Amino acid sequence: MKAAVQEFTQLWNRILNEIKIQLNDNRIFNTFFSDSEINNIDNNTLYVVVNSRLAKQVLSTDYYALISKIVENILESNYTVSFLLKDEINKEIKVEETKPSFFNEFYIKKEMTFDNFVVGDSNREAHQASLIVSSPKPSNWNPNPLFLYSDSGLGKTHLLNAIGNRIKENNSLKNVLYTTAEGFFNEYVRIVQGAVQTGSSSRSQELLEYFRNVDVLLIDDIQFFTKKKNCQEMFFTIFSSMINNGKQVVITSDRHPNELKDIENRLITRFAGGLPISINPPDIDTSKEITKMYISASGMDINRIDPEVFSFFAEKFSKNIRELKGAVNKLLFYTINIKKVDRISLSNAIEAVSDFLKANESNKKLSEIKIIDVVSNYYSLTPSQLTGNMRTSQIALARHIAMYLMRELLDISFDKIGESFGGKDHSTVMSACKNVEKGVKTNPSLESVIKELKEKLK
Repeated sequence: MKAAVQEFTQLWNRILNEIKIQLNDNRIFNTFFSDSEINNIDNNTLYVVVNSRLAKQVLSTDYYALISKIVENILESNYTVSFLLKDEINKEIKVEETKPSFFNEFYIKKEMTFDNFVVGDSNREAHQASLIVSSPKPSNWNPNPLFLYSDSGLGKTHLLNAIGNRIKENNSLKNVLYTTAEGFFNEYVRIVQGAVQTGSSSRSQELLEYFRNVDVLLIDDIQFFTKKKNCQEMFFTIFSSMINNGKQVVITSDRHPNELKDIENRLITRFAGGLPISINPPDIDTSKEITKMYISASGMDINRIDPEVFSFFAEKFSKNIRELKGAVNKLLFYTINIKKVDRISLSNAIEAVSDFLKANESNKKLSEIKIIDVVSNYYSLTPSQLTGNMRTSQIALARHIAMYLMRELLDISFDKIGESFGGKDHSTVMSACKNVEKGVKTNPSLESVIKELKEKLK
């Protein structure tokens, strides 16, 4: 596997620093190690160019054990070190054959790091799990696969890229692949089309071979695989091979593995058998900190902004971090280019994002709260009775119907529905929805109730 010259230089400098410390002899170090550099890394061999034949002989014999041990510690893998003179380079290093490339358009986003990820109660578990899988020295227990799920815009992709950046920071030679499920599918389609045109399936084998050299797979929005059976089969082969060989896989989705529809059961059970962790919308305090971070990153002094502005943004845009970022961008654009002000007040902020507020209001016509209110009124209950823990048959039925309507009309996750009912877990909500769904098919009376409630919710 080839790496950039800069990465070779950084790696060899780390190795040399450790050699110098353990050697504790500047004369030897300056004589034999100075001016050395990595020329290439190929097939688990480091090709190091040295400045003289004597240096090559001494480093290959007297100090090889020391060098080999330090290389192994830093790279966390067994590498052979081959010392060469400059005129031996072309003779010793074989030029790699041109190999087919995949996923060329996908890169880890350098700007998405753990340093600029704001941690709160809503994402703390996901953040901690992400740190574990990106650690250079994993603990005895390592979640694999790590499966992060949430509604759109709550930081899954940020964490996915932060994991990739941290792993590359710790070991630049790790082969980390970030892609979306759609990107994987597109590569698969190209392979199938190529096979049809040429009558050869070798390209599929090349893809499998490609993944043998991938150390970490980061794949976004796995729900895109829905109903793509053949693509799922290819992914299952790759996924199983990576997991069986101890390679890390991190997956994101808009829902818990058990809620994924039209995905092979063998994939779902393996996703669920890793570590599924949900990310919830940020609380007000976390949203304030995210707002401040975005504004600071733009170069604007947050002291120019009234504190009420941060509270306003946190309350209005905390459901979706991408939307929050967009609103901050609109605020900055408006107050810098349209209506320039020295200090941004709450009235300035409301004026700047008025179009966002109108869009939000139209989107909120049907919500969890409205469904709870309509179902409560229909059964002559209070909203607190419906969302509480009372278990009389009438309240339980009404509660299950409300959950079912949220799932069907709002298409939100079971975890998110559970939050509206005192933190019920996803399995409880899923069971309630399935019971109502089954009842609608077999019970005309229940079917009539659901139709009537849907009319009230229009």
